[in-house]
Amino acid sequence: MTRISVVIPSFGDAETIGDTLASLRDQDRAADEIIVVDDGSPAPLVGLVSEIVPAARVIRHEKNRGVQAARNTGFAEASGDYLLFLDADDMLCPEVLDVTAGLLDAQGETAAAFCDFYRVIKGEGAEARARHTARRPPTVRALPRGAGFEHYLNDTGGFLPSFTLFRRTALEALCGENDLFFSQLPLKANEDFHLFCRFLARWDVVFITDPMGLYYMRDGSASKNQTRMWSDRARALDSLLGLGDAAGFSPEQRARLVTLRDSAARRYARLLHEAGQSQQAQEVLR
Repeated sequence: MTRISVVIPSFGDAETIGDTLASLRDQDRAADEIIVVDDGSPAPLVGLVSEIVPAARVIRHEKNRGVQAARNTGFAEASGDYLLFLDADDMLCPEVLDVTAGLLDAQGETAAAFCDFYRVIKGEGAEARARHTARRPPTVRALPRGAGFEHYLNDTGGFLPSFTLFRRTALEALCGENDLFFSQLPLKANEDFHLFCRFLARWDVVFITDPMGLYYMRDGSASKNQTRMWSDRARALDSLLGLGDAAGFSPEQRARLVTLRDSAARRYARLLHEAGQSQQAQEVLR
């Protein structure tokens, strides 16, 4: 039987990782391996993790290296046929691993199964938990190579690693497989974007349109810092375009990335200008 590994990067998530681990512990199909990468948290997480999921393995970075490096560490240590990278403040509905692994088991050419998710604000716990336990047969949409890429670029918030089960062999085949999350290009936002663009340009995937997870939107999240987000989006797109033929982008896909890169740079420049940094904005546009 295929094996599932779940990697949880964490830095200072002591208040939320308990719920995350509990949702993983309560899966209909249990994960075969759980790896928590404690990315230099001020208070080590090993005691809290072992209390909730005794079988989980904790790997600690002695200093904070960022989510890209933490995910890379977990990926290097994981042994499963399928991998899920679960953020330490998100939660899975009980059927996620069973449904997504079942789809990958049945469809050998499918490289990943994504599912939709609820977006909730911290403090809406009671309502969120009520929805969290809701079940219904999932609706699945096939996204062949190319179609998945376009779908994602049209809604870059629609796929998240927390709610994606990847086939390991597909991840290993990516350009830059020894640095899956591209830590050589440190990003405070858009690290998921960089991976998904590379992945969806190459592989067939499926999308479960029913929400099967909870994504907590925190006030301090990177996605809410628009200047940082658009700066990193432009840098990520520059990096993707610089990967060359090894990345596997078609001419049409490269043209779409160029258009998005130029648009991201303009949005970043506009935000700088509005913040009174006109000279820096001009440099971005040049």
